[in-house]
Amino acid sequence: MSHPSEDLDPCRAVHTYRLGRAIVVELRGEIDMWTAPTVRSHLRYLTQPRGAVLVVDLRPVTFFDCSGLEALLDAHHWTVLGRGRLKVVCDDTRILHLLTTTRTHALFHPTATLAEALPG
Repeated sequence: MSHPSEDLDPCRAVHTYRLGRAIVVELRGEIDMWTAPTVRSHLRYLTQPRGAVLVVDLRPVTFFDCSGLEALLDAHHWTVLGRGRLKVVCDDTRILHLLTTTRTHALFHPTATLAEALPG
């Protein structure tokens, strides 16, 4: 990022802000085939700096399908390539079930609270 902004939201589904060393990406509403491309694009932009620490907060999400999961997987890939870290905050049993069923739960290690996901 060339100049961090308090509000880097490309759409209503994404709200981004800094919290300490982390960039928190709060996803809101329905993350599906219509909103996932914008989410993916936004996450890609945020993973550009080497060593980026992204925290993706899924707690405000009301619907999350495989399109959203694919965007998360892409963000994880880009973050790892840039030697950064991606953390996921999620307390929704439906989304957690999707992560378990697709065997991505171990990849994301979701936490229930933002405080647990923030770097120490």
